[in-house]
Amino acid sequence: MDTPNEVHILANLGDRVLGIRSYPPGSGESDPLVRTSKAALTALVDLDETLGALKVDQPNPVKRGEAAEPAFLRVQAKLADAKRALAAEEAAAQQMRQALELPPSGGSATQEIADDHLRQWVRTLDGDQRAKLFGELGEGKHPEVLVALARFRAPDPTAVQARATYAALARQANPQMVAQIDAAQERVTWSRTLVREVETTLTAALMESGAPVILQ
Repeated sequence: MDTPNEVHILANLGDRVLGIRSYPPGSGESDPLVRTSKAALTALVDLDETLGALKVDQPNPVKRGEAAEPAFLRVQAKLADAKRALAAEEAAAQQMRQALELPPSGGSATQEIADDHLRQWVRTLDGDQRAKLFGELGEGKHPEVLVALARFRAPDPTAVQARATYAALARQANPQMVAQIDAAQERVTWSRTLVREVETTLTAALMESGAPVILQ
C-alpha cells in the first residue's frame, strides 16, 4: 500500500515502474507544486488503467485509440498545470537567490560615481596587493569596496570574483534564508523530474495507442 509520502506509478507499458518519489522535505498535499505534480501523475495512472482495460475490451485499435482520447487529454491538461506551477516556483526560487546573493543596486548617480572610484582604485593595485585585498574582503572587511566591485555587471574577472565573495558572505550570514532557498530548489528539482517522467511516458503511450491526440 502506498504511504502518504510516496507516489507509485505502475504502467502496463512494459510493466515497469515509471517512478517512485518521496515528497520534498517540508512539502505535502497542500503545497501547490506538489498538488499539481501529483495530479499529473494521478491522471497518468488513470490513463494507464484506461489503456489496460481497452486492450482487453476493445480489439479494434482505431476505436481503442478514440476511446482513450479523453484520458490522454486529462493528462495533458494536468501536465500543463504542473508546468505552470513549476515555472512559477522556479522564478520564485531564482528571485530568492538573487535577493540574497546579489548586492543591491546603487540607486543614485552619486553612489555610482563612488563605486566607480573604488573600482578604479582596485585597478591600480598590483597582483599581491589585489590578492591581499580579496583575502580581507573574504573576511568581511571593506564591505563598501566589495559591494562596489560586485555591482559591476561587465564580464570582468574582478567583478566575478567579488560577486562570488559577496554571495559566500551573504550565505554565511543568513543560514535560515539559505535553508529556504535550498528547500525551494529541491522542490523545483523534484517537480521537474516528475513532470519530465509524465511527459515522456505520455508521449510513449500516445505513440503506442494511436489515439487521435496532438500534444501541446
